[in-house]
Amino acid sequence: MSINGPPSSAMNDAVRAAYEAGVLVIVAAGNHKTNACDKSPSQESVAFTVGATVVEDAEGVQTDERADFSNWGACVDLFAPGDLVQSDWIGSNTAARSMSGTSMAAPHVAGMTALYLRYAHQPTYIPTNHTNSQQTHTPSPKQQATALLEKAQTGKIDINCEGPEWLKIQCEQTPNKMMHSLFCT
Repeated sequence: MSINGPPSSAMNDAVRAAYEAGVLVIVAAGNHKTNACDKSPSQESVAFTVGATVVEDAEGVQTDERADFSNWGACVDLFAPGDLVQSDWIGSNTAARSMSGTSMAAPHVAGMTALYLRYAHQPTYIPTNHTNSQQTHTPSPKQQATALLEKAQTGKIDINCEGPEWLKIQCEQTPNKMMHSLFCT
């Protein structure tokens, strides 16, 4: 979900209803440089909230740090690249544009979730009444979220918590987890 704004019980309820129906909802943390727990739908506990990182600093040196626009806080589950991401654009079938934001980071995680579901949805053979029957199992939203977090790289991001002490304390609660794509290992 590439939407983030003021607290909204309607938006939070919609995310929860989707989760309870078996859908893990990946949401953008928002681009307000503030605590994601103060925004919807990122404040909903079952939303899988994604912050954005930059991969190069202003001098072009490769780094992984929280993008200065990205929301932060305990409600952020994971970070993914969200700065200068090449995307389709309007105007023609070949139009493209580089864009930045947590709305660019969240699709990375949604795609990784689809990849996980592809590999997790492999048939298994379970004996039933002395015969083998093929059954498939789709992981629950909680299992999907757990898999994403287990594969994440920890401690790789400079979260950049600057400002007054009260702000640093909230910002430092941000999980330092970077999306990682090796579901095949």
